[in-house]
Amino acid sequence: MRFEVLGPLRLQTEGVTAHIDGPKQRALLAALISRAGRPASPATLYEGLWGGRLPTSPRRALTWHIRQLRKLLDRPDRLVWRQTGYVLAAEATEVDASCFTTLREAGLAAQRAGDTAHAGALFAEALGLWRGEAYADVPEHAIPEGEAARLERLRLDVLAHRVTADLTLGRHEALLPELTALSAAHPLDEGIRANLMLALHRCGRRADALEAYREGRAILVAELGLEPGPRLRRAEKEVLTDEAGPEPAAATSGPAELPAAPRTFTGRADDVAAVLDVFAAPGAVCAIAGPGGIGKSAIALHIAHHLAREFPDGQLYVDLHGTTPDVKALQPEEALRRFLRSLQGPASASALGVEELAGRFRSATAGKRLLIVLDDARDAAQVRPLLPGGPACAVVITSRRVLSTLDEATIHRLEALPDAEAIGVLARLLGIERVAAETEAAADIAGHCGGLPLALVIAAARLRARPTMPLSALAARLAAEDARLGELAVDDRAVRASFAVSLAELADDMGGGPALRLFGLLGAVDTPDMSVPAAAALADVGEREAEGLLAGLVDAQLLEQSGDRFHLHDLMRLFAKEQPLSPAEAAGGFTRILGYYVGAARATIGVIEPRATVRREYRVGPSERAGTPPSDRTAATRWVQGELDNLRAVMRQAVLLGDETATTLAHLLTTPLDYIKELPALREIGDQALAIAESVGDRELMLVAHRDLAEVLVASERADEALPHLAVAREAARLMADRHTEAILLGLTDGAHSLLDRHAEALDAYARSVELARECGLEQTEGATLNAMGHLLRQVGDLPAALDAQQRAQAIAERLGSPHGQALTSSSVAGIHMELGNYREAAEHYGHAIVMNREAGQEEALVAADYAWGLAEALYAMGRVGEALASWGVSLDVLHRFGAITADERESLGASEHPRQPDAISLPVVE
Repeated sequence: MRFEVLGPLRLQTEGVTAHIDGPKQRALLAALISRAGRPASPATLYEGLWGGRLPTSPRRALTWHIRQLRKLLDRPDRLVWRQTGYVLAAEATEVDASCFTTLREAGLAAQRAGDTAHAGALFAEALGLWRGEAYADVPEHAIPEGEAARLERLRLDVLAHRVTADLTLGRHEALLPELTALSAAHPLDEGIRANLMLALHRCGRRADALEAYREGRAILVAELGLEPGPRLRRAEKEVLTDEAGPEPAAATSGPAELPAAPRTFTGRADDVAAVLDVFAAPGAVCAIAGPGGIGKSAIALHIAHHLAREFPDGQLYVDLHGTTPDVKALQPEEALRRFLRSLQGPASASALGVEELAGRFRSATAGKRLLIVLDDARDAAQVRPLLPGGPACAVVITSRRVLSTLDEATIHRLEALPDAEAIGVLARLLGIERVAAETEAAADIAGHCGGLPLALVIAAARLRARPTMPLSALAARLAAEDARLGELAVDDRAVRASFAVSLAELADDMGGGPALRLFGLLGAVDTPDMSVPAAAALADVGEREAEGLLAGLVDAQLLEQSGDRFHLHDLMRLFAKEQPLSPAEAAGGFTRILGYYVGAARATIGVIEPRATVRREYRVGPSERAGTPPSDRTAATRWVQGELDNLRAVMRQAVLLGDETATTLAHLLTTPLDYIKELPALREIGDQALAIAESVGDRELMLVAHRDLAEVLVASERADEALPHLAVAREAARLMADRHTEAILLGLTDGAHSLLDRHAEALDAYARSVELARECGLEQTEGATLNAMGHLLRQVGDLPAALDAQQRAQAIAERLGSPHGQALTSSSVAGIHMELGNYREAAEHYGHAIVMNREAGQEEALVAADYAWGLAEALYAMGRVGEALASWGVSLDVLHRFGAITADERESLGASEHPRQPDAISLPVVE
């Protein structure tokens, strides 16, 4: 099992991520992980869970949360009680923060031993464990004070050591993009800027290194009123005195056709390293693939210049114009003639066919060390004749298509730049000082560009043309989605035009039609991603056809694929919205996707909770597709989790369109979202359903929406917000003469009042709910309400009334023939008898609870320990000590099997004549 805190909290078993129910479970797990191997006292965990705002019964609530957390762990003894607190048993190798610390120490040891390469690898491995800020989704009070900050300081320390190691190993070119981005993100960090200067200098960019110093000094003076410190001054001296300067370029005897290295190239440290690894082997071919504007040519040239000194026989370059607008793709024979002229002179450019030209090219390259760059290839057929014959030659190819049929090539896919690197591009093009002066606006521009290098270059070009224009002004213009693509155009560069080339290729390859229609429909719905079944519903085609259409869009670089999910880049989504699609067709697409989710949600309910009832019998609309039920609850849970963002997006769009069917979806989602405890999502979706119901003025829809919202708010312990919704829903039920619903709503109302410690109001609501349930013949509702009412009466000290309520609930459970209900109510009756001193009656009812619990198939459940413990207390009070000890033994055995107590505790408690009650027992302690 893996416990991961270096980013959002994550729990994994054999690669499968467990779903952690809500903020309280995350807080509890974080509190235990941060103290792994050490006892966490109840007081510590109370603070971690509630931050000083304790519930009425914190011990009972903590016990419940501990039980729920144990369900996520791989074995019972993972979480046990030891002497003073709960202990999470986790090896250092199972906690990513511990692994990070271990790798850091090993890296420092290797560094001290002079093994720089090994140290750098260890530091890189340590940094690879990070997925974001430590404990990113956990409240501060859940973990020891300063723990997250301590880990962040260690991360920055490891980063500095890894950069130092890479510089020592001469990896300055590969480091440059990363250091540029880091310097933009941390403009006041002198260590980062010093390393950036050294990397620039060692890449032969002495002027840029000195400019980086000047920019850094200006920022330090302006922001802090300080001159640069020793580290930055020392770096300036090294540059000025030409210490540790660039390596001399290797002599080249052949052609040197590479275009100039892109001086604005930045970021892509991982991509550069991955592609350079490919060329560690002789004769390598690497095909860099990605959508238009992603920066394929820039990284290819950056890498080619880095590799150039290793190929003394020359470098060949050709632009194949596979996707250049209004330019015909270069034929292989013309490219071959150019290469042969470069290698053998003008006489070699004869009018031969492509096969003979390819043969001559292979002969000309045999035995040579040549680097060949084939830029902007249309497809594998265009490239294949251009591959050299020499085993020492290397080839870099760029193409929008994934050249999967090119057997010789290693494929490397480029993706959008992360935020920090995107800001680094702006800093490289505009100057660090200008970006540092408006960091928020720079981040907004980078976000609006979606990490697409072409978009970033265009945005920077517009700002370079107007030096006094604030970055915030352009950010504001880009914020308008309907105008964003128009803003991302300058001179002969435009994001829209780049995307249009891919769309035209799709039309040529697939005959347009269905694929183009699906592309437009994808822009008509706002879901972040899409599965094959959802796409089939959207396009109104079969799943096999939908899969083929999606694959065509992926091949054309119009759509991105992650596993079995498909999504549009943010800017590509705007382009898809511009496609010619009639309003009726767009509306039809949304109606179908909404119908798909309604059907899928209905099917999921039947698996997650087969006994669940949809309280309002919604009609099955003409657009609803019968969903395929998931195979089991695990599959159902994964479906809900995987589709949650899409469900939220569909509901948001439905509010804008006023689509009444979305209220059906919202109501159906109450069961699966409650099951996985996604209460914030339930609240959001409930608000949206209510907005739609109010907009169409449907009283019944409003009743259901108010009720569903109230249930979410009560479950979220926000009872004060739930009460107004309950009042509106009860009035609607009264006007509709719906006594059944009114009874249920009164039950919710009393629960809300109980949470607010408004006992009189809660008891009044309980009484009315019981009366209504009896009138409607709803015995199960009546029994559940009487049970809850009995617990509240016991809490306020009215034991005779509590006993009466619980006995009535017990009688109903017997009439219904419910072993589970009889066990619960018998235990409740027994507990009240204990407080009244009626120990014989208490023992009788605890005994009945044990029998019914066994009949319900729950003999091995943790609740069995409660019933056995209660029976033991009653027997002990009657003086039947031997029988009491036997019953305590049964309870302790159950607790031990569940890992609630250790073997030592089991032995110690079992040896006592009257053992103390463990925290895992949820019964009130009766003095």
